[in-house]
Amino acid sequence: MRPHCVQLCLAPEIRSALIKFMAKNDLDKEYAALLLLVKSLYQEKLIEKEVYEVYTSRYSRKLCAEPQPPKLSPEQLAEKQRLDEKMRYFSMVLDQWQIHGVEWRQKKVVEAESWKDRVQTAAYVVDLAHRVEVNKP
Repeated sequence: MRPHCVQLCLAPEIRSALIKFMAKNDLDKEYAALLLLVKSLYQEKLIEKEVYEVYTSRYSRKLCAEPQPPKLSPEQLAEKQRLDEKMRYFSMVLDQWQIHGVEWRQKKVVEAESWKDRVQTAAYVVDLAHRVEVNKP
């Protein structure tokens, strides 16, 4: 037996509370128990804040890691940046729709037509142009 290990026999009420803590924090049994121990030792002022922070961080690791967004290839990243830029561009077009004339609007609608399947704001520009056209007297 290792002298630094402790085996605990928990009363049903305490085991139930530990299980609730495990579920609430998405931790396994050992980490949940250790995290609670570290927290209580700190509250009793038996360990320093630095020790508390180190072990709280260590024992707070979730059972299932948060899903990471997939890594994009350089080509995919460039395409994403291009689409983001177009989204901002067509947002600007929507913001300035009322200040510009018909010729400017027609140019922007032609451009938006080619992007409407890939950029949501381009579809909004096309939709706005059709609604304005339909509502003409």
